[in-house]
Amino acid sequence: MDRTGKFFITPLQRIHLNWGTTGTTDGLPRRRHPLECYIPISSSVAQELNLYRGTCFHLANTDFELRVSGSQGENNEFGKNLESLGNLKLLGGYLKDQLGLSPGNTVRVEWLDPNTVEIRKI
Repeated sequence: MDRTGKFFITPLQRIHLNWGTTGTTDGLPRRRHPLECYIPISSSVAQELNLYRGTCFHLANTDFELRVSGSQGENNEFGKNLESLGNLKLLGGYLKDQLGLSPGNTVRVEWLDPNTVEIRKI
């Protein structure tokens, strides 16, 4: 599917921007890196844009890719998060350091071409 020009808008909460340090894993506090972040994808957006788990996109103006992860939908076929591929800290560095995002901010994720997305603070 060609997603060029399509986009979604989502607010970022504390859990999205502080995933590495917020909450628990197996009942224990997370002891991970504070730059581990993700962008949530609603079920309706995932279905509309055919965002399947494992699909990857280049993040414009960076040297890394984003991957659709997690699962949601009737058959758990659609992803529910965008995360940096291979290193969960890359997206956090971009969101926090480059865009200056903090909990409560909203982002627009837009496809510039079939394989490239841009993330902007709105």
